[in-house]
Order: sequence, then C-alpha cells, then structure tokens
Amino acid sequence: HWNWPWAEARFYQYARFVQDDIQDNAIIWVDPNGFREIVDPLETEDAFVNTGYLTFDYLALKNLNIYNKVKYDWYKQRGDAAATRDNRLFLGLINKVDYPMPLSERVTFWPRWKSIFRNVDPQVVGESPVKEWSQFFMLTSKFDILPTTFLEYGVEFNFFANLEDKPEIVPPGYIDDFTGTVLALQLTNRSSYLGYALTMNAGFRWDRRAFEAETDSNSLLFIRVFAGLQR
Repeated sequence: HWNWPWAEARFYQYARFVQDDIQDNAIIWVDPNGFREIVDPLETEDAFVNTGYLTFDYLALKNLNIYNKVKYDWYKQRGDAAATRDNRLFLGLINKVDYPMPLSERVTFWPRWKSIFRNVDPQVVGESPVKEWSQFFMLTSKFDILPTTFLEYGVEFNFFANLEDKPEIVPPGYIDDFTGTVLALQLTNRSSYLGYALTMNAGFRWDRRAFEAETDSNSLLFIRVFAGLQR
C-alpha cells in the first residue's frame, strides 16, 4: 500500500493450493431482475490458485477522481482434475473517472466514464472463451427535496464490443456488439418506524440495446422497501 499527496496505490498477491469437493450452490438477488441460481462449478477440486490485483487512484485534481484496477485469477489444475478441466486465466481491467459538480446545496451533477475489459478462459472443455470491452458514458444528478427525501435521475450510453470472433454456431450466452441507452429516475425516502430504519425507492428505468441485426428495448416500474434496525 503506497500513499502520495497526489495518488494512492495498492497491490495484493495470494497464492494457495486448494482441494474443495463440496458443491456450494447459491441463490442471489440480481438487481433489477430478481433471484438467480448460481451453480458451483467445483473449479478447485484440486488446483493451484494465484490471485492478484493492483489499484492506482489519481486524486491530484480537485473534484476529479480517476480510479484504475487490474485483477487476475490463475487456476492450475492438478491430479485427476487436470484430465477434465483446462487451466484457466481470468483477467479484468476497470478504469473509472468521475467529476462531481455541485450546482447548489440541493442539486449535484456527476459526469462519469467507466471502462471494463474482461478476458476469461473456459472453465471446462467445450465452453467458449470470453473477451469483451464495455465503455459507459453517464450523466447523473441528485436533487434533495427534503433532508430525508431526494430524487436521482440520469442517462447512460454503453458501447459493448465482443472481441472474440463470432462462431458459426452461436453458443448460449454469446453477446454480439451493441450500443445501449439507459434512462432512469428514482425517488428515495428514508424514515423511522418502531425502531426500524425504512428506505423506500420508487422509480422508472428504460433500457435499449441496438445490435447489428435487431434492437431490443424494455422498461421497468418499481417500488422497493428496505427495513433495518436503527443504530
């Protein structure tokens, strides 16, 4: 971990031998679609795993924040697992820039840019590799209506590039190049009730993806209520 007046950097490295034959499936919440089942592929029944990441944040310019992170996971199969699984590398790179612009005590604008690159080798023989690059250009704003009530709204443009050659037989989960647009509006209210901290979100989201051959669009109206114990 290194700190300078103008930047901050972190480096992490973790190597280990793993033997794990207990399948730990999970059901997780994926916003905004709901619950999704994640099946544990037992990738480390007998493997050497090396994980590392490096972050570098440039903070020298007032209000301008630049964040960079690279992460990798290397899986080297051992023993009987090497006969059915290939060695695998995951490499991810994230770059983010944001510049909050307070216009008044109640209104703030955030121009943002984010880039995500992923290179993922197949987990098992027959799976397709993943190599993709996404860029997001966003403009969001927050308007404080009351001390516990605020309105958030914004627009996002997404440019997605699949860097793998498109196979003749398209496998499940393959995503072709597209440009996307998202419009969103959300009202948030926070309150207290019988010792609980309540948060209510109500809003609208419109999503459009333009592929070479077709265009998909969908919209969503939502109301969500979260409750937690007050501290």
